[in-house]
Amino acid sequence: MIRILVFGMSYNLGGVETFVYNYMSRLQLRDEFQIDFLSIHEKMAFEEELQALGCRVISVPDAKKNPMQAEKRMEDVMRQGRYDILHVNMLSAANITPLVAGKKAGIPHIIAHSHNSQVPPGLLRKLLHTVNQKKLPKLADTLFACSEAAGRWLFPYSRDFTLIRNAIDEQKFKYQPKIRAALRQRQGWEHALVFGHVGRFQYQKNHSFLLDVFQELHRRVPDSRLLLIGTGELLPEMKQKAETLGLKDSVIFAGFQENIPDWLQAMDVALLPSHFEGLPLSAVEAQAAGLPLITSDAVSPEACITPLMIRLPLSKPPRFWAEKILEHAGNIKREDTSGLIQKAGYSISRETGRLAEIYKKMMER
Repeated sequence: MIRILVFGMSYNLGGVETFVYNYMSRLQLRDEFQIDFLSIHEKMAFEEELQALGCRVISVPDAKKNPMQAEKRMEDVMRQGRYDILHVNMLSAANITPLVAGKKAGIPHIIAHSHNSQVPPGLLRKLLHTVNQKKLPKLADTLFACSEAAGRWLFPYSRDFTLIRNAIDEQKFKYQPKIRAALRQRQGWEHALVFGHVGRFQYQKNHSFLLDVFQELHRRVPDSRLLLIGTGELLPEMKQKAETLGLKDSVIFAGFQENIPDWLQAMDVALLPSHFEGLPLSAVEAQAAGLPLITSDAVSPEACITPLMIRLPLSKPPRFWAEKILEHAGNIKREDTSGLIQKAGYSISRETGRLAEIYKKMMER
């Protein structure tokens, strides 16, 4: 049995957390794998679901609060667990403590996995990222990335990385007219044009610009709504901005939602004007739901896995975005795209098998 320790899950149900759960929950069901998790949070996303499958979730200190204690505790856990593989999911190179601990613990195979294409805001984070990037090829013997852009960004000192796609269960997301009609009726959206966004309220997702774009859309289509799903530190600020723009009654702050596939059915258009991304899982999910999808040009072209998605420059004003959004949405007929998702290589059933084979080959080295 191959014993794998995974790091990088937060308490928020975001793209990385969903990615990890999609793969690891399926691998845990295979007899040849035992998947455990290191967590620096009191409660980790999908914790109960993973524990029910037989995964262990082991709490360790946050390196930001006590680096030496965190590294020592991680190293102890890794030695005691006799793990074959350490898989570290990363949004930047600012925190390499798990990689250092894995190296000291003598874990035979260490993976650094890039899920981003730019450092999140913070001067210290950016400084640590720049310094630590040079260390990654020495600490990790295997490099993964969700996209070419994410790999080139995090691993500038090594071009030898493997793409692991942000795959999904496409059957859960395929277009379902009955679910759409029922949810829209409950919400009173039978005749509304519903624009939607799924993502944490943080700088990366660019909600402020999204509200500016929706203001332009609302001027053109008064019976329209903006559905925002997610939580985060910028939520209060965005609620205030929606009110200031006179959009309070047309913007729905839905908070955390578990049944994302159903909410995607209820939307008419998905919007993702991010400042930066690796390869957003939400973009794959929106296309799997048959939604017209408009993203910023900061989103990797690799995310265009169907004709449903177009990319627009963030340098263009909200008025330009509104015109292009309505033009693109008007040319799309909603239909089942599961075949396109499978063909593009984003079906989780197939990609889980591919990752399993990669793990097994690592053990042969």
